[in-house]
Amino acid sequence: MKRRAWKGWTVGAFLLLLSLPLGSPSAWGQRPQTLTLGPGTDPVTLFAERIEHIEREHLLIASGNVEAQQGEVRLEADRLEINTETGVGVAVGKVVFHDGIDRILGERMEFNFRSGTGVVFKGDAFAQPHFFVRGDRMERLGEKVYRVQQGLFTTCDQPDPHWSVTFGGMTATLDDWLYGTNATFWAWKIPLIPWIPYFATGLRKDRHTGAPLANLRAVLDQGI
Repeated sequence: MKRRAWKGWTVGAFLLLLSLPLGSPSAWGQRPQTLTLGPGTDPVTLFAERIEHIEREHLLIASGNVEAQQGEVRLEADRLEINTETGVGVAVGKVVFHDGIDRILGERMEFNFRSGTGVVFKGDAFAQPHFFVRGDRMERLGEKVYRVQQGLFTTCDQPDPHWSVTFGGMTATLDDWLYGTNATFWAWKIPLIPWIPYFATGLRKDRHTGAPLANLRAVLDQGI
């Protein structure tokens, strides 16, 4: 009796799996929709389990495995609201912003699909080839250009990095340079250099496998 029940359950489960749609979770919802925001702006292709248009409020609401693709950028979230008049979107829940080959995770993001500018709150960025930047507020000023407040920079992918530079403010061009002010150089949890007025390091041009000691000459130039 038990063997027959088990066999019946197996056949039923197999038939249930056959009835499920194939593809990624985002493909299980509606067909992709294209949002046009006016001349001079690339269209936005939206995937989501549910997409709702509220025309009287000029609002588009996408929820469930949301993906919004526009040119080289892609925004993923649990929920995305876009004002179709201004082009401003607000994403919440498992936010991932892909800026070309680089990506930023955050709690929340505001992004203007017209201007390409926006803000990631509590951001955690990974830039190729092996750079990590965290910040309470990461503001996208333009293509791959960010201004970061109250954050950390390192090439170490450990939860407690072997070395890091914390800073009050920093500007990063993800395919070029990173520079900041009011920084502290840490070795593990020891503030090896408590105060650095200015620091800078290259990103794409040279792969740094450890702390960017060569760039600490900027510290020496300040008389530290």
